[in-house]
Order: sequence, then C-alpha cells, then structure tokens
Amino acid sequence: MSELCRIGSIKIFMNPNDHGPPHFHARASGRQMRVRVEELRIDKGRLSRTEMRDVMRWAREHQPELRRAWRQASAGVHPDPID
Repeated sequence: MSELCRIGSIKIFMNPNDHGPPHFHARASGRQMRVRVEELRIDKGRLSRTEMRDVMRWAREHQPELRRAWRQASAGVHPDPID
C-alpha cells in the first residue's frame, strides 16, 4: 500500500500491482471506499458524507496526478505522493 495523500484524517492510497480498472482507495474512521480514477465514481464502500465530498473534490483537482500514480503502481512502483 502506497500513501498518496492525507486529507485531514482521510488516507488516500494505491496498491502497487493492483487490478484494473484504475482506482484509488480512501480510508477514514475504520471505513474504506474505492474510487475509479477515470470516472471519479465510488464503486465500493463508503465514508461519511463529508469525507466522501472532501475525497471527491480532491480527486477532481488531482485527476492527472492520479492517472500518473496508477501507471506507476501498475508497473509495480510505489507511486509518487500527491500534494
């Protein structure tokens, strides 16, 4: 697991060599969700409404970096952190 960013108490990460489609994970308060990078759509799990809003806002602002991170992770490399 490679941490990309923290948004308050929310941890954003990708797993090297993870299966497609391109996605990232967000974990907070003992819950987790998975978000597809291209569609910016939650496809598994849930966080609180506020946490989901914050994650999706962050993802919209950093979608190009998320695509790059997915390419790195798919190559088995730990992706670079995202501000």
